[in-house]
Amino acid sequence: MSIIIDDKNKEERLGDCSNRPPTPPKKLNRGVILGFIKYGLLRSLEKFEQLDLSALKIETIPLHIGELFKLQELVLSNNQITSLPNEMAYLNRLRVLRVDDNQLTQLPGFVGRWQQLTKLSLVMNQLHTLPKEIGSLPQLNTLALSYNHITSLPTSIRHLSKLRYLILANNPIQYLPEELALLQNLHTLNLSGTQVSKVEKNRWKKLLPHTRIF
Repeated sequence: MSIIIDDKNKEERLGDCSNRPPTPPKKLNRGVILGFIKYGLLRSLEKFEQLDLSALKIETIPLHIGELFKLQELVLSNNQITSLPNEMAYLNRLRVLRVDDNQLTQLPGFVGRWQQLTKLSLVMNQLHTLPKEIGSLPQLNTLALSYNHITSLPTSIRHLSKLRYLILANNPIQYLPEELALLQNLHTLNLSGTQVSKVEKNRWKKLLPHTRIF
């Protein structure tokens, strides 16, 4: 028995639409998504480019997630997830990943394989540090890390030449790596609620004169 997720666009039924951009799939309701997870049918969503698995009270991400090769945006926020499975390393088209309000204790090194990732949001987790592979994301524009337990950043962050927004609010970090000064495209550096002193913030304002630092 085949499962049809979304209807074809009317124009697709009437003629060739090879030159048209793909139509976004319809949003699945929560009951349907939970059914797919419970019965191991997540792989049936292989054509999806966007998938929202937020607020489903899941503790582990189904391993079949690694078979959704077309995924460009994945939302896993407001769950009880403690780790990201190795299978997620195969999501090479991923552009946006949101894992806010979970229980992540570490970010795996395979994040460096997400070469197209532009936004990574890990707000409200249990992270203490980041892997050095975070510096292997050439397209990363936004890195949101508020409300974690981060005390330091890897020096590899210097390679994030396209980074525009670095949100570190409400972490116990005191000092930033000097390599951060190389990120001259940085638009916003949010240090509110951290242990970075006023003197240190003023120093960084001189090192990054075109960056909003607060």
